[in-house]
Amino acid sequence: MNELMNLRDKRVQTWNAAKAFLESHRGTDGTLSAEDDAIFNKMMDEVDKLGKEVMRLEKLEALDEERLADEGNRRDGYAGLPSPAGLGRHTGAGKEKAPAALH
Repeated sequence: MNELMNLRDKRVQTWNAAKAFLESHRGTDGTLSAEDDAIFNKMMDEVDKLGKEVMRLEKLEALDEERLADEGNRRDGYAGLPSPAGLGRHTGAGKEKAPAALH
């Protein structure tokens, strides 16, 4: 989790630096020179790369939480119930269909 927070912070810092660079390097016509455009694009690529890594770690964290919840449910005798996050493997087996009059 500490790694995740560090990546989020680094992404925010990189994003803020890119915004500041853009504002400070725009020409009188509001555009960037080709060189500045390349630098800005590289900064944004780094923001994107950090964002993808943040998403990967968040997904792993969610799966770990689901796994721990499943293990706890099995240990406590609740196997087969959906996890609290709604990410469990509950299939809905055993659900009764509502009477036709309610459809």
